[in-house]
Amino acid sequence: MRTYLGYITISLLVPVLILFIFLSHQEWSLAQSPYHVLDERIPVESIELAQNSYMKAANGKVISEISTGEKRTYLKLEDIPLFLENLFIVTEDQKFYDHAGVDLSGISRALLINSQNKTIEQGGSTITQQLARNVYLSHDRTYNRKLSELIYAYQIERKKSKPENHGAIFECHLFQ
Repeated sequence: MRTYLGYITISLLVPVLILFIFLSHQEWSLAQSPYHVLDERIPVESIELAQNSYMKAANGKVISEISTGEKRTYLKLEDIPLFLENLFIVTEDQKFYDHAGVDLSGISRALLINSQNKTIEQGGSTITQQLARNVYLSHDRTYNRKLSELIYAYQIERKKSKPENHGAIFECHLFQ
């Protein structure tokens, strides 16, 4: 009796196993790499911040300036003194050249302090995360926005070199 019950069980489980393998193969063939999904959903080819608009008279004189609350004057990265760039990195993100957009120790520190105070007081953002927030996201102080910021920062670091990031980030912070 046990032998027959074993044969029946095996004969029922083998088709289920084959079906499972077939369905798994179908799902596997539809799967996309995380990099492909990031590239598709978060395009970071050009990082541009909103600029002021100027209304000029016929003689070229500025008669009105329209801005969204932030006044920006763009400079080429070459026009900004090197010591100012270095000072900015030292004060904002000392590990800028060592991480891929996310500083886990800074985030851990911020999480610990926020959990002790039961409010969101610190963010632990890197310079790249601040760029992501200023260009793509809002300034809401929520964990959901912070998670989005991490993903955007990682994507920016994947697609742009540190010097490219550095220029865009420096402009973003210096001219707000």
